[in-house]
Amino acid sequence: MRDASIIPASIDEIRLRETLGISEDAVLYMYCGSFGKGRGLNEVIQAFSKLPDDFHIAFVGFGLLEPDVVAAASRYPNILFHPAVSQAELITLLRGADVGVFLPDGASASYQNSRPNSVFEYSAAGLGLLVSDAKELKRFASEYPLAKSVPTSAKPLSLGPRNRFTKGRRL
Repeated sequence: MRDASIIPASIDEIRLRETLGISEDAVLYMYCGSFGKGRGLNEVIQAFSKLPDDFHIAFVGFGLLEPDVVAAASRYPNILFHPAVSQAELITLLRGADVGVFLPDGASASYQNSRPNSVFEYSAAGLGLLVSDAKELKRFASEYPLAKSVPTSAKPLSLGPRNRFTKGRRL
């Protein structure tokens, strides 16, 4: 087991990949927000643990499941942990990524009927979006040209070639 990398919260867009040790050719997914139950974090970790090393995900935030995220970052080279940043820094940080991820399980009425802040933050940063098939998120994905909605009811979560993003385009 290797030590989990803890990255300082003052990274700008230009240096994000360099600081994370990720090439410009690799695809970088980001999850930002609370590390809580019902947000699909364990499913995302499981899915990325099976992807090739040129598909990375960085988790930015804190919460109840932070030990799980840090443990996954210690175990898998393509899963990274970044501590929470201020709202003023968030969009700049996100601009260094390619795809924002929000895959709640949909069990909560709130997740079925709302569009969480992270979806708008990803959009403001110009990222592609990978969202669950919860009612409002699926509707948002149909309206936002860089978004893809994937079913989260199927276990395990599939990030097969049809649901992956590549540099500059979706597959």
